[in-house]
Amino acid sequence: MLAVLLLEANRPVSLERLTEELWGDTPPRSAVANLRSYALALRADLQRAGLPAERLATVRNGYLLRVEPGERDLDQMETLAADATAAFRRRDFTTADQLFSAALGQWRGPTLDEIDAGPVLAARVQAIEERRLDVFEDLVETRLRLGDGKSMLRTLREHLAAHPLRERAHSQLMRLLYAQGDSAAALQAYQQARDILDAELGLDPGPDLTRLQQAILRREPIVDERPAAVTVPRQLPPDVPGLVGRDEALAWLRSSKAAVRAVHGQGGVGKSALVIRFAHELADEFPDGQLYVDLQGSNPRLTPLAPAEVLGRFIRALSPGFTDVPAEAAEAAGLFRSLVAGRRILIILDNAIDAAQVRPLLLGTPTCLVLVTSRRTLTSLDNTDHLMLGVLDPLAALSLLGMTGLAEDAVRVVEICGGLPLALRIVAAKLSAHQEWSMADVLVRLEDERRRLDELQSGDLAVRTSIEASYRSLDAATARAFRTAGYIRVPLLTAAALAATMGVPVSTATAYADVLVRARLIEPAGQGFQLHDLVRLFAAERAAAEDPPAALGSGIHRLCTYLLGTARRAVAMHYGHVNPLMSIFSGSEGSDLVEFDSREDAAAWLDHEWQNVMAMAQQAREFEILKPYSTQVIRAAMHYMLRRFRFGDLRSLAEVGLDLAGPDDHVLQGPALAALATLARRSGDTETARELYARSIDAWERSGDASGLSSALNGLALTDFSSGRLDDAMRRYSASLEVMRNSGDSRMAVFVLANIGEVLAEQGRHHEAIRTLRDALRLAQPNPAVGLRTVVFEGLARNLVQIGDARSALRLYGRVIDEAAPVDIQARGDALLGRSRTYLGLGRADLAAIDAGQVVAEAAAAGDTYRHAAGLRLLAQSDRGNASSRDRLHKAELLFQRLDRPFDRAMEKFLVGGDSTLPRPHR
Repeated sequence: MLAVLLLEANRPVSLERLTEELWGDTPPRSAVANLRSYALALRADLQRAGLPAERLATVRNGYLLRVEPGERDLDQMETLAADATAAFRRRDFTTADQLFSAALGQWRGPTLDEIDAGPVLAARVQAIEERRLDVFEDLVETRLRLGDGKSMLRTLREHLAAHPLRERAHSQLMRLLYAQGDSAAALQAYQQARDILDAELGLDPGPDLTRLQQAILRREPIVDERPAAVTVPRQLPPDVPGLVGRDEALAWLRSSKAAVRAVHGQGGVGKSALVIRFAHELADEFPDGQLYVDLQGSNPRLTPLAPAEVLGRFIRALSPGFTDVPAEAAEAAGLFRSLVAGRRILIILDNAIDAAQVRPLLLGTPTCLVLVTSRRTLTSLDNTDHLMLGVLDPLAALSLLGMTGLAEDAVRVVEICGGLPLALRIVAAKLSAHQEWSMADVLVRLEDERRRLDELQSGDLAVRTSIEASYRSLDAATARAFRTAGYIRVPLLTAAALAATMGVPVSTATAYADVLVRARLIEPAGQGFQLHDLVRLFAAERAAAEDPPAALGSGIHRLCTYLLGTARRAVAMHYGHVNPLMSIFSGSEGSDLVEFDSREDAAAWLDHEWQNVMAMAQQAREFEILKPYSTQVIRAAMHYMLRRFRFGDLRSLAEVGLDLAGPDDHVLQGPALAALATLARRSGDTETARELYARSIDAWERSGDASGLSSALNGLALTDFSSGRLDDAMRRYSASLEVMRNSGDSRMAVFVLANIGEVLAEQGRHHEAIRTLRDALRLAQPNPAVGLRTVVFEGLARNLVQIGDARSALRLYGRVIDEAAPVDIQARGDALLGRSRTYLGLGRADLAAIDAGQVVAEAAAAGDTYRHAAGLRLLAQSDRGNASSRDRLHKAELLFQRLDRPFDRAMEKFLVGGDSTLPRPHR
C-alpha cells in the first residue's frame, strides 16, 4: 500500500485501485476495513519516523500521501538525470559524468525489491527499471566521450549479461573495445549480439550496429558522434507590465506540483498575462528553453491551430535544421517527446479552444512544465491542476487604472467595466492616448450602454472581439440561448426563466446553459447563472442584429407570463386568496416549468426569483406588451410583498403602473392606487390612504372588477379601524363581503371576517368575535393554503384568552407556530408573542421566556423591529426586577423609537394589556 501511495505521491489513490493492487481479482470481504487498518499503521510508522501522521490524508473514496519536494528518491533521480542530460548537450561531459553517477546513486537495489506488486504497480516498476538502464547507458556514453570508457568495461559487460537485448549497450561495448585497439574483440562482441538477437527475437542487428561493424571491418576511425548544436528556444512574450490583483493566482501556480497547470476563465480576464508573468519568474529553472504558442482559440478571425502544426513549430524551434517533420500529429508528438526527453523546458499553450487541441502537445515528463490557458475548463486532461481566474476586485481594478484613491468617477468606470482587465486596460490606454481627457470624460462615454462596446476598443484591443470568439464557437441553438439570456436582462438567469423565454423544456434550457458555462459566456451563481455586464451587452447587441423583433417580443411575453403565473401559484399555496390576472398573461402559469411540492418550495421560489420579477417591471416601458405587467405583479403577489416587508418594491410597481396608465385606463389604475393606499395606511397616513382607496374603488367599479373592489373596500375598512372609526369599518367590511358574495369568490371573505373579528374584539364583544372567526375558519378549512388558517387562528386565540380559555388558545398558537414556519415569519412571530403573553398570564414565566427569546432571535435576523422590541419586552416581563430586565426594557424602548414600519395595534394592545409602565411604539 505504501509503495502505491509513494508512486502516486500528492495524488489521490482510490480504494478500488488499492484493493486491486493488494489482492487482484480475489479481494477479501474485509478489503476496505483492511485498508483502513493499514492506513492507521502507516500513520503510526510516519510518526515514528518523525513525520506528521497527517501526511497520509483520507480523501474521498481513497487516500493521498503528501510528499515534499526532494523527499522522494525517484524525483531526485529524475532531476539529476535531467540536469546531466542538459550538461551532456552542452558538451560539459565532466559535469554530466558527476550528475549521471549521482542519479544512479539513488538506486540501492532493484525498485520496490521484495514487494509483491500487482499488475499496475508492476508496470510502473518496469518503467522505472527501464529508466535506470537508460541512465546507466547515458553514463557509459559520457565516459566514452571523456575517453574513459575502460573504467566502465566490467560493469558494461555485467549490464549486457543481465539485459542482453539492449542494442545501444552492445554498440557501446564494441566502440569501447575498438577504441582500445582490440578490433577482434569488438567484432566478436558484434557476433554475440547478432546471435542473441536471432535466438531471442529472430531479428538481425539494427542499422546502427551493422554500420559500426562495417566501419570496424574497414579499419575506419569511429567518428565521435558529437551532438549537433542544441538550440535553446526563448519564445516567451514580453512580461505584461502592470499586472495587479493576481497575488493569489500566482501563489496557486507556484504551489501546484502538477506538470500541467491550466488556467481558465472568460475572455479578457487576463489569463495570458498571468501565465506569462509566472513563466518569466520560472525561466531560469528551465535552462533548456521556453516554448510559446498562441493556439488561436480566442480570436474569431483566426482558425485554431491544429496540433500537428504546433508540433512542427516546436520541433523546428528545438532543431532548426530538422526539415522532415511528420505530418501526422501522433508521429510528430512522438518525435517532439524524444527531443525534449531529459531536458528542462517550459511550454505555454495559450488560448486553447478545447482539450482535444491540447492533449497531443502534452509531454508526460516531470522535467518539463506546461502552462495552458483557455476559456473552457479542460477537465478531461489527465494529471492537470485547474485554476479558474475571475475578474479583479475593485481596489485592484482601480490600481490598473492608475488610481490610488476612491474617486467617484473612477469607481463608476470600474463598475461599468465589471472588473474585467481587458476593458480596464483599454480605458487606461485611451487615457494615455488622450492626455486632455479626465476620468469623468471616459465615464460620460461609457454610461451609454448602446455605445459602450464601441468605446471599449483601442488599437487591437477590443472587448467585443474577445467575446465574439466564444460566441462564434456555439452551435445555432445555443447561440440563440445566449442571445436570449442577454436580451431579457434579468439579474439571475435560471433554467426555468430561459426555458420560458425560448419556449423549450427546462432540460433543454439546462443543456444550453451548461454549454454556455463551459464557453465562459455565463457563470454559475447560486441556483442560477449570471452574465458579466459587458457580455450581456454583446448578447443583446447580437439579438437585436440577428433575431426578428417579433420573436424577441414573444420571448419577453412568455417570460413575464411564466413569472406572473408562477408567482401567483406560489402565493396561492400559502395565502389561499389571489386575484385573477389579465387574459393577456393567462397560460399554464409555469406549471410545466416549475412544480411546487410544498409551501417551502413555493416560498423559496418567490425569494429566489423575485429579483427577476422586479427586473422585468423596470423594463415595462420598453415593451408595449408589458404595459400592464407591473400592476399584474401587484395583483399576483401583494400578500407576499407585505409579509416580506418589500414595501419599496410595492411602491415602485405602483408608480410604474400609474405612469404607464392612461387617464381612462382603470384596469391599471385600480391595483396601483390600492397598493399606494395600503402603504399609506401602514405608515399611519390615514388621510392619504382614504383618498387613494377611494380613487382605487372608483377605478375598480369602472373596470367592473369585483375582486379588486372587495379588496379595496377591505383596505378602506382597515384604515377606519386603525383610526378608531369602528362603525365605519364594520360598514365597509360588510360592503366588501356583499361584493364577494355577488361575485362568488369566498376566499377573500376569510380575511374580511377575520378583520370583523378584530373590530368585535376591540368593542369587547369577544364571544361574537369568536363566532365570526369560526365562520371564517369554516370557509378556510377546505383550502389547503395555510395562510388562510393562520390569520384566523391567531385572532381566535387572542379572543379565547380574553374569555379565559387559555388552554384552547395555547393549542391554536402552537398550530400557527408549526404551520407558518418557515414560510410566514410574521405569522409565526405573532403566534410566539401571543403564546408568550398567554404563558405570562398563567404564571409560567419560564415558558414565556422561551417563546420571547425565540421571537427576539428570529426577528433580529429578519430585521423585524417591532417584533424584536416586543420580544425583548416580554423577556423583561418574564424576569422582572433583575438588571437584565431593565436592560431589555431599555433596548425595547430604543427599538420602538426607531420603528418605521406599521404594526398590528390589536396585537399591541393584547400584549401590553393595561401596564402603562411598559415601553411601546411611539407612532
